[in-house]
Amino acid sequence: MIEAKRQIAAGIVLIKQSGLLELFQESNFSPKTISDFEDFATEIHPKFGRVRCWILFSTGVEYLCKGYLISKNSLAVSSKEKYKLARETDIDETWVRDVVDRRSSVLTQIDTYGTLGEVAQKIGNVLKNYSDVDENDADKVRSILHMLTDAIRNRDAHAYVENVRKEHHGLVVPVCEAINIVMAAIDSHLLQEALVDV
Repeated sequence: MIEAKRQIAAGIVLIKQSGLLELFQESNFSPKTISDFEDFATEIHPKFGRVRCWILFSTGVEYLCKGYLISKNSLAVSSKEKYKLARETDIDETWVRDVVDRRSSVLTQIDTYGTLGEVAQKIGNVLKNYSDVDENDADKVRSILHMLTDAIRNRDAHAYVENVRKEHHGLVVPVCEAINIVMAAIDSHLLQEALVDV
């Protein structure tokens, strides 16, 4: 449960820090007004603040949902081969060649819980089967996560498009509703433990 708590706490903090939602009564989020959000995002950066907030928001949603799935023993760690983090002194011609050739000397196995898209595939059934969430609400969460993955997260992470999120504040309400469904499904004791770190 330690890892579930860690993911839930990190998710709540990132969602709050995104400026799109605020935590209300320690168990529900509520959307901030568009003017409050725009003021917040502009303070971060006049041109790029909004995209930073949305990236932070989608990452927080991902962590929160992963924490919920971990708490239900429905998300296991898998291992993937990735490049090792190099020290500055390691970066020489040999290291460059090893990376280009993807040699084992520069690779390591890392633990991962998968992607937000993979979480979206699982969460609906877990909400229905382990938390007694009705089918419509479970499908809403799954659908919102798919939309967040494909239309927002992946697009923002792979290329900056000027003002692409300016007209999307209306999405905050249904995403907030989906997040609150997940928040309500988290064991109350686990949620209270996670909130200590928030």
